Amino acid sequence: MNATGLKLNAQELRNAAYFGEFKTSVYAISAEQLRRWREWRIFSESQISRMLEVEITSEFLQIMIKGLVGKTQKALDNLYRDLEEIWSERAEGERRFRHCMEELARTVGSDLANTAFTNRAAFYALFAVVYDASFEIGSLLKKKKAVDLPANFRSRVLHVSDTLQMGKAPDKVIDALARRTTHKDSRKTVVDYLKSRLIHG
Repeated sequence: MNATGLKLNAQELRNAAYFGEFKTSVYAISAEQLRRWREWRIFSESQISRMLEVEITSEFLQIMIKGLVGKTQKALDNLYRDLEEIWSERAEGERRFRHCMEELARTVGSDLANTAFTNRAAFYALFAVVYDASFEIGSLLKKKKAVDLPANFRSRVLHVSDTLQMGKAPDKVIDALARRTTHKDSRKTVVDYLKSRLIHG
């Protein structure tokens, strides 16, 4: 049980179980973004108190290490365990995470709070698209210059947000965001859709 008397969630349990390289990295870089988590309305204060912003940061690093995968708590547990003693790619992983968050702040900024991307599944996909465009999902975590986002990335994000909010995106995308949001195939469906509209559109 946590201090509020609620049963500990998976991330709170990981916080209690691990103390090494990956855990300290995730918590440090997630804390750096606290103002943005709040400003963009990705998480409520209650969710932040229960470390859900830390969990999604873990998932973003998981993209860099494992590629686009479905979400399971066991897979996240394994990532913390496997990188408990040594995470030799830590500096590059942190740099890439910060770069993607900075790009979202630079291009869309506080307007994110009024978009469809306050939905965590949609924000996960948006981050994945920015990461893929900048560094390429599946690339080795070695020092690599980021590729610039399209000059009109902001307007594309806002347009796609309107499309999603009005329910005018393809049915499979709407369904993926509403239902099986953490399954690999559903995540890929949304990521592929966003890539086609935000990067290649």
